[in-house]
Amino acid sequence: MLGNVGTLKMFGQPRASTLTRLLKECLKDQTEIYVEPGLDWVVGDRIALGPTSYAEFASESNFVTAYDIDTGKTNLATAL
Repeated sequence: MLGNVGTLKMFGQPRASTLTRLLKECLKDQTEIYVEPGLDWVVGDRIALGPTSYAEFASESNFVTAYDIDTGKTNLATAL
């Protein structure tokens, strides 16, 4: 949620898609995942992996360290 009562200026590249689905199971602290191919992800992007349960702290935040646009293979580094 973002609230603003004045002027808001945002900078950066527009992104083609903000959501994707995992194509293979992903376990906690896994550093390699498979998502849809053809995304505009680049090294340094920060992504969130949401839980499939109601556990409050089951999500993870990670940085993309590599993304293969043809296969969707994505390498991750844990965000601190």
